[in-house]
Amino acid sequence: MTFSQAYELYKNTWQGFIDVEEVAYTDSDGDQEAVKARQIEPDQKELELIDGLASLQSDYITFNLWNVSLGGKVPGGGGVITQADGTKWTVQSVKKAQWGAQHRCLCIKQVT
Repeated sequence: MTFSQAYELYKNTWQGFIDVEEVAYTDSDGDQEAVKARQIEPDQKELELIDGLASLQSDYITFNLWNVSLGGKVPGGGGVITQADGTKWTVQSVKKAQWGAQHRCLCIKQVT
């Protein structure tokens, strides 16, 4: 299987999850896009990416963002993910997943 075949296979896998939500992703330039996201618990390796700065693990979450829903944007550190209930998360680190079809964004919850 080639990379492009794998990408085509995985690019719309969000449709197979019942817990996918639509969130707003705002990049560091202030541009916003509605994207498909799935919230998962961060693993220890992801928390190590922020040099052990996690005071409370519950303040961190990982969002899988599907590339096809990003409108050409690439998520990056400092971007903000806003859930439908208004909860905001600041992106701390990003890595590609599923042959580039998803971006795993480790985020810290914003205090309001």
